[in-house]
Amino acid sequence: MSKAFFYLEKYGPVVLGVLTLGVCIWYRSELLKLVQEKTINLENLYSAIFDWSSIQTGFLFSVYGYVASKTDGFLAEIKDSRSMSAFRKYTSRAMFIGFILTVVTIPLIVVDFDISTNFRFLLVSIWFALFVWAFAGFLRVAVNFGRIVSVRDNSAIGG
Repeated sequence: MSKAFFYLEKYGPVVLGVLTLGVCIWYRSELLKLVQEKTINLENLYSAIFDWSSIQTGFLFSVYGYVASKTDGFLAEIKDSRSMSAFRKYTSRAMFIGFILTVVTIPLIVVDFDISTNFRFLLVSIWFALFVWAFAGFLRVAVNFGRIVSVRDNSAIGG
């Protein structure tokens, strides 16, 4: 694996989240205009992200449980490797961020949250950047999990 790909995989989700926050802040006036014009419906955005983050967290919990409980085959062979340790960290982190995102989104759905003040706009921008970070982290886990489960176990038939 090249160093560039290693760093992209390791830091990509958080960098994408930070870049998203920067874009939200840079385009603040344009975004606020779209919200006022109802081109962007924040209530629907809150609801969609809540739904996705709760589904994502459940999926990640299942992946973590599967990997932690598998005691034979390929997973047993790589369980103590640095790559598997990194995968468990990625999974735990993505699951934690998804859980936090789910919990933080509940008040946004319930309360009419006007984002016209600088502080509230910043809070919603951070929340959205957290979503992008969580989604990118989820993709990282899903891609790596797909690679892991695609390796066939050796099952030689004796004779």
